[in-house]
Amino acid sequence: MNEHRALLLTDVVDSTRIAEIIGDAANTAHWVAHDRAARELLRTWRGREIERTDGLMAVFDSAADAAAKSTATNTAIKTINVIMIRFIRLLLAAATWA
Repeated sequence: MNEHRALLLTDVVDSTRIAEIIGDAANTAHWVAHDRAARELLRTWRGREIERTDGLMAVFDSAADAAAKSTATNTAIKTINVIMIRFIRLLLAAATWA
């Protein structure tokens, strides 16, 4: 029997530098949002999480599901990043007024 699986690896580029810039509280909020989105999409595209570091490793029964999850994750993370950028700008503005 020949069974094929697809492995998907994601990585948040410069995650250490980002954490240093935005601080612990904002970084934690970012990862909570990231992981929630990533795990919801795993269920949608029938993937199974293998490991989570500064990204995600998951296995899928088909390459099509892995590719669809990858595309959907990219869109979701862009939305999260826009929200985080706005949040960081608010923090910087508040610090300026203090």
